[in-house]
Amino acid sequence: MTDHSFQLFEISWEVCNKVGGIHTVLSSKAVTAVRRFGDDYITIGPQLHGDTAVQLPFDDESGHDELLESC
Repeated sequence: MTDHSFQLFEISWEVCNKVGGIHTVLSSKAVTAVRRFGDDYITIGPQLHGDTAVQLPFDDESGHDELLESC
């Protein structure tokens, strides 16, 4: 059996915009995707900036500075 290693990327606005039906679908699907792909399941969405003091709805992970800069 050949090892087919790959990563699954989920790219959408709803990854970080936590409202609406599409985000609900992504959230429930993510549980299964993480169980199957582990750290090889990657979600990408826009980094939202605003003039408010409200904390962003996600936690930053270290080690992605180069990727963030290139985006």
